[in-house]
Amino acid sequence: MSTTTAPHLPRVEGPADPLTSAVLLASAVAGRPVELRLGRRPTHSDGWSITLGPDAAELSDHEVEFLVMAQASLMAVGSLVPGVVHLLRGASSDAHRQFLALELGRARRELREVLPGKLAMLIDRDLGTTAVTGSSLESARRALTVRQAPDLPRWCGHLDLDSVRRRARAHPADPPSQAELAASLREQVERQQDDADDEGERSTLLEKLAGPFSGPVGRAFQNMLGARRSEGSGVTGFATGGGVSRRSGRPPAGAVPVSALPPAAMATATTSAVGHVYPEWDVVRGAHRAAWCTVATLDPSGTTSTAGPAPRRMSTEERAVARSLMRVAPSWGHRPRSLDGPDVDLTAAVDLQVALAAGYTPDPRVHVGERRRAGEIGVLVLLDATESASGPRSETTLFDEHRVLADVLAGALHALDVHAATYAFRTRGRHDVRFLRCKGFSDRWDAAGRQRLWGLSPSGFTRLGAALRHGTAMLADQPGLRHRVLVVIGDGIAYDDGYEGGYATADTARALAEARRRGVACVGLSARPSYALQDLWGVEGHRVAHDPHVLAREITPLLTHALGQVALRAGKTIDERRS
Repeated sequence: MSTTTAPHLPRVEGPADPLTSAVLLASAVAGRPVELRLGRRPTHSDGWSITLGPDAAELSDHEVEFLVMAQASLMAVGSLVPGVVHLLRGASSDAHRQFLALELGRARRELREVLPGKLAMLIDRDLGTTAVTGSSLESARRALTVRQAPDLPRWCGHLDLDSVRRRARAHPADPPSQAELAASLREQVERQQDDADDEGERSTLLEKLAGPFSGPVGRAFQNMLGARRSEGSGVTGFATGGGVSRRSGRPPAGAVPVSALPPAAMATATTSAVGHVYPEWDVVRGAHRAAWCTVATLDPSGTTSTAGPAPRRMSTEERAVARSLMRVAPSWGHRPRSLDGPDVDLTAAVDLQVALAAGYTPDPRVHVGERRRAGEIGVLVLLDATESASGPRSETTLFDEHRVLADVLAGALHALDVHAATYAFRTRGRHDVRFLRCKGFSDRWDAAGRQRLWGLSPSGFTRLGAALRHGTAMLADQPGLRHRVLVVIGDGIAYDDGYEGGYATADTARALAEARRRGVACVGLSARPSYALQDLWGVEGHRVAHDPHVLAREITPLLTHALGQVALRAGKTIDERRS
């Protein structure tokens, strides 16, 4: 596609022309400078700039403004990111139109304090808001199920997947997200929160707005917002993408004021959960980004669900998994003639029958129990509770199947009295990585823990490197353990804001290597096969278990291999079975 930069824009000293006005409005909606281009394909956006096609020539001045603002709203709510667009690759034009309609409806809701009233009325009138989705991923999945979608009004524009992919390849480092901006502002805002002076309240935001705007349109936008770069800055051009920029004014309804957010070391959802900061591997620079991600551990909220089974005795599946774990866990051994245990001691059972037949009082200890040895093992079960696992697979979702595996594995570990914990994780940007406690290391696997597990709903994204580093740190902090295992149950797809493709793969691989160097064995489980899993874990480092019976069969070779790899690195030898 041949594109040209928009024609010369006049100085904005009097009333602005329609094109200049459209640029200003689009920049205000998107929350950053928007570059306007002219092209031969229908009007679309690549996630950073907006290309006006021949279809825009047929619109009135006001319709052009609505068209540009509609595309800018898609940029503002994260509709045009490679991870989402990838799902729509090869989809029909009906799916594309449905995705645009759903995302514009979502933008109408999330940007209701920012969108001009006339555009909001157009969305309500022409698209409706009865089926608003919760995320761009949900919109993409829902659009793929639509066989026929109505034509959209001309002011909606079009979806151009190729332009988004080209932009992502050419500019892999996108500007900071809202969460990143909030984190960078926390300390400054907290220092000013006791200052009621209007100028003091504006200074922090204006400092952020002063950087990336340039050229006549940029200066006009700065004048409109009350921010101006000092003279002699030496920045020229129509629009730049190298700085941090966010809109000011009233935030969307339901947003938390930056001054009300807890510090970066605290959880964003609760001020009582302490966060932990971790680095992230930048494969392009060949170095870590220090203090790059913040992970908070907290209890799930609103996890009231009747989906999970009630407290019950050890299930058949858990018994099978427990037997497999007993063969591989180096800190446990068999104890014959026990009052309870996962297995029956056949010799003791025969002796009991003989004693009864002979009229003697039998020995009731007819089970095979377990005894703890000096060398202990710790296991952290980590469930991927992100949207990538929420898509339908037959009658249940992939997340449902993964949750069953986590439930059975947690129950088996608890039955063996293994020092274990079960957490779920999800992310929304690098400063909002959440570990949701189902069972802590010091907790029992009881009804409350299972309710927390079964009350989870998948949402958010997967910054897998940060999750692995936090899981590794949690295991490393447990005292008295000779062997540590991190079991990740998920689809292996790593994606988050600014975290995808080769960058995410390299960081995840680096986190796994760091875990093994710290003596933590890492394995992966999933309910379905994928290339992402094999690339991440290797052939021996993961297993596909579509139900607990397969899990019971696969858990032994999986853990044996992982513990063996760690033992070799540490110069140890571990037997597969100790009695």
